[in-house]
Amino acid sequence: MDARTGSIEGESTPLLFSTRPKKPALCIQLSSVLVACIGSVSVGLVLGYSSPALIELKTELTADQASWFGSLPTLGALAGGPIGGFMLDLVGRRTGIAFASVPLVAGWLLIVYSQGYLWLYAGRILTGIGMGMVSLSVPVYIGEVASKEYRGVLGALNQLGVVIGVQIVYALAFIVHWRWMAFVCASLATCMLLGIIFVPDSPRWLLKHKYHGEAVSSLNKLRGDKYDIEGELLEMEAN
Repeated sequence: MDARTGSIEGESTPLLFSTRPKKPALCIQLSSVLVACIGSVSVGLVLGYSSPALIELKTELTADQASWFGSLPTLGALAGGPIGGFMLDLVGRRTGIAFASVPLVAGWLLIVYSQGYLWLYAGRILTGIGMGMVSLSVPVYIGEVASKEYRGVLGALNQLGVVIGVQIVYALAFIVHWRWMAFVCASLATCMLLGIIFVPDSPRWLLKHKYHGEAVSSLNKLRGDKYDIEGELLEMEAN
């Protein structure tokens, strides 16, 4: 055996043992997805808010006004979807989620401080726009930051977040006034805005827009410093 190369004389293949992990690290992927899924929870909050809130608002709204109060978020979402798609390509997946939190926070605060049904309408439309933006942005972000080993599990957290959001707002109805419910919803959207600043952006989007160094840095953070990202990076560049 050659002591310098670690190979047996007469054989050309060195006996090399890699210390690199076979699977990418999960920790940063999971934490990044959980922050993004606050947006999914916000979708559930928007969808579930009208039912418990209208129980208290029935003395302040007519039947027609209550009907509009419940349905306006879906109209807002019609506009939010295209806006979200445009923002995703223009500013990136992470920043797109950050922008989606703006109409959510603004809409919930309008409801908190509402002085009549028109304020409530405006708040519901804005939260609907945010809902439409988030519904597009979060799944795209998860799909692009999650490795193939964990993509299915992490992707399921998006829909789970929506269900959790509905349950949260129903539970809040037993505890607090409808204005305080809206304040809690605004607080969660604010947490998403603050948290998304600290997670890695989509390496696929960064590569697409020629930010190669940033893409490598982002992928290293997501997969772990010891994981060999070269193969995945080449695959992203090819696609």
